Amino acid sequence: MRFSFKLCLPCTVVALAFLLGATDLMAQPGGGRGGRGGRGGGGEESSSRLLRNEAVQKDLELSGEQIELIEGLSQGRGGDRESIMAELDGLSGDERMEKMREIRDRRTEEMKKELNDILLPHQVERLEQIANQASAQGGARSLMGGSLAEKLGITEEQKERLRSKAEELQQEMNEKIAKLRAEMQDELLSELTSDQRAQYQEMMGDAFKFERSTRGGANGDRGGPGGDRGGNRGGGQGGGGF
Repeated sequence: MRFSFKLCLPCTVVALAFLLGATDLMAQPGGGRGGRGGRGGGGEESSSRLLRNEAVQKDLELSGEQIELIEGLSQGRGGDRESIMAELDGLSGDERMEKMREIRDRRTEEMKKELNDILLPHQVERLEQIANQASAQGGARSLMGGSLAEKLGITEEQKERLRSKAEELQQEMNEKIAKLRAEMQDELLSELTSDQRAQYQEMMGDAFKFERSTRGGANGDRGGPGGDRGGNRGGGQGGGGF
């Protein structure tokens, strides 16, 4: 059964937004695509996005002509929306997703070829290194999934060991940060008068242990040590914002 394109317009809009983002994903020049279905996600930057970063341009020693050509690649995709919508028209949900992957892979290869025509071989190699470093910002997560894990050939057994090790190290990090936070609090309080310190302790009362949110866990997401929006800001030291 085929669906009407008009009836599935909301789904198509979402698919279109995804594809237009994927078009920008020239994942790892000279390397793999960073995985199907967005497995390269997390801290992984697209190479084309990296190339618009002034610091990256400087590191690669891009010429003014190269920068103009790279900027022209993005500006030259004005007809993308119409062409993608035409290819998705009349397809069912599963067919649409498969077509999205096909278009994404095709356009990734096209972008890869265009960038390889603009960049020199050593610039392509360096850009891949920078993209890998961007991926590695995901911490343990980058080794358990995505392009880095794929390139390194990380096995499922290794992923389990990495996950266990990450949880262990995360706990150690939490304890160290709590200790440093307590030391920082003591040093700050030493700047107060004895009366102010006594008043402060009275205002705080007995220490309350704030449970740290598990959001993000050992993968280094927003639930990182002491960084979670609702978690452990008091550090178990009676709070006080230190």
